[in-house]
Amino acid sequence: MTKFGSVLLVGLCLLVSNAQSQVLKTYYESGNLKSEITYKKGKKNGIEKYYWSTGRIQSTYTYRANVPVGICQGFHEYGGLASQTPYIKGKKNGLRKEF
Repeated sequence: MTKFGSVLLVGLCLLVSNAQSQVLKTYYESGNLKSEITYKKGKKNGIEKYYWSTGRIQSTYTYRANVPVGICQGFHEYGGLASQTPYIKGKKNGLRKEF
C-alpha cells in the first residue's frame, strides 16, 4: 500500500446517522475500530469510546453538550480496568482511582 493510501485509510472516518445523533468512527490502518464518538447538533453528546489496536476497549467517556460527566474509565490493553475518573459538569470531581 502506498504511503498516501495508508494515510487515507488511517484518516478514514464514517458518520452514521441515528435520529439527530451522529457517531463518528475512526479506524486503524489494519481496519480495526479506533474510536467512536457520538455527536448531537455538532457537540459531543453520549458515549465516547477509544479502542486498542487489538480491538479491546481502551477508554470510555460520557459527554453532555460537549462536557464530560460521570465516570471516565480507562482499560489495560489486556482488558482489565485501569482507572476511573469522576467528572461533574466538565470538571474532575474526586480522586482518580487506578487499578
